[in-house]
Amino acid sequence: MMVNMTTRIQFTLEIIDTLNYERYHHPVPLVQRRMWALWLKSNNLPHGLIAKLVGVTENTIREYFELFIEGGVEN
Repeated sequence: MMVNMTTRIQFTLEIIDTLNYERYHHPVPLVQRRMWALWLKSNNLPHGLIAKLVGVTENTIREYFELFIEGGVEN
């Protein structure tokens, strides 16, 4: 499944709290980066800006969002 640039993801307050915590505290830097990207998405930032802030391409951002849609925070 490909996530297009207009994909809406619903974030609960619990998920947002988890993303906020894990973007700083997860032991794996890649996971921290993914959580940061998702946290920025939960704050309604545009994908291009999220990619720039996180330091990855927009395609990578779409992959992060696809992983989240398929398996939640655990994925």
